[in-house]
Amino acid sequence: MTTNILVPMLGKGQRYRDKGFDAPKQLIQVGNKQLIDWSLQCIDYTDSHLIFIIREDSVSTHNMDKILKEKFGENIELIISGEDTDGTLSTCMLAKNIINNNTPLTITTLDVYFRPYFNPKNNFHADGVLPTLPGNNPAYSYSKMDSRGLVIEVAEKKIISNIANAGLYYFAKGTDFVEAGETTISKNMRVNNEFYVAPVYNELIKQGKKIINYPLDNWWQMGTPEQRTNFLENDYASLQNK
Repeated sequence: MTTNILVPMLGKGQRYRDKGFDAPKQLIQVGNKQLIDWSLQCIDYTDSHLIFIIREDSVSTHNMDKILKEKFGENIELIISGEDTDGTLSTCMLAKNIINNNTPLTITTLDVYFRPYFNPKNNFHADGVLPTLPGNNPAYSYSKMDSRGLVIEVAEKKIISNIANAGLYYFAKGTDFVEAGETTISKNMRVNNEFYVAPVYNELIKQGKKIINYPLDNWWQMGTPEQRTNFLENDYASLQNK
């Protein structure tokens, strides 16, 4: 089964820049791998269509287009943007013409490494899937579950349960994401003045779509210099032996 895997990469990585890192966040070295390698290692993208949305300046200064093709093959799709968007959801919509179909869609952010790995070709018997783990940090998004184990509400930057979302989003059909995403934007449902991906699921839930969670065993964050340092000092060595 073919799937689309969308990787939005328009963020400036400002917290890393403020600490003196020159490379785009995705290319920052974390131990023996770059951050993008850690994050995409969590997904079985065999036979999947990889779509990257990248910054124009990352191409001109760091040859991001060539690097991605060297890492993931010449058949990947690149969308190059010279403008910032008003959030990750808006960034994903730049791929609308590619993902607005019945092909399963996985959207992943490049800040985390987790186990067990995610295989988008699994038959989840659901319209959407959210990898999750216990959490209580208001910087995350959260899922609220009902007694059947189905997701009944999703919130960004608001603790509505102890079930945090890990930053990967699966939709059984790309059209579901596009339609619900457009509705979210039309309703101006921003958080901190940005449009996020997680709240899109609320529109699908209203339609009676089945959204489930995918519990993770472990989750490591690398989205800030401090998280990268913590990972290298406390977890990196043990992971090399597994």
